Amino acid sequence: MVPLAAVGFEVYTALAFIDREKGDTAAAEADYRQSLEIDPENDNSEFFYAVLLFDLGHNDEALSRLQHSIARDNRYGYKALWVYLHAPNRDAEGKPALRTYLATVDGDAWPAPLARYYLGEIDADAVRTIAAQGATPTKVRENLCEMEYYFAEALRFAGKDDEARRHYQAAGRYRHHLVYRIHVCQAHSRPTLNPAEPT
Repeated sequence: MVPLAAVGFEVYTALAFIDREKGDTAAAEADYRQSLEIDPENDNSEFFYAVLLFDLGHNDEALSRLQHSIARDNRYGYKALWVYLHAPNRDAEGKPALRTYLATVDGDAWPAPLARYYLGEIDADAVRTIAAQGATPTKVRENLCEMEYYFAEALRFAGKDDEARRHYQAAGRYRHHLVYRIHVCQAHSRPTLNPAEPT
């Protein structure tokens, strides 16, 4: 058996993505735990493990992991977006996470426009305009996919499932990243988890 320390955390993170695509969430969870055992402060592994925990319904643990990670380093905007979406009290927990992140970055640097949208500082058209200004065609597709996905998530949490489904489907057309593929595929059957409006 290869010693754990000899295998980079990236290997386990990659294995977790493969396991998720196959629908083996138990194996994916074990892979993320191995990755974090090697590098407990790896933001990438921590974030995607938290996303998996949210999908498994372990919201308290997922939120705790993300909030701990944000306290360590708040420059990775996706953590703040997920805390906002899943926090039981968005005013007390979600919005401060977004504001803390925005204080460290250029407000037009992706994914900051999504945080500004959730805070009501800019509208959907402004987000779309910024998303379309990516440095390369691939980056533009990534931005637009994420934009549609995060619009959909906010609508789903607001109980607007039909509108959310349209945005999930739009995100699915870009399909730049496994996590978005998983969520878009699940979107038709996922329940509304939080009736709060995304304001």
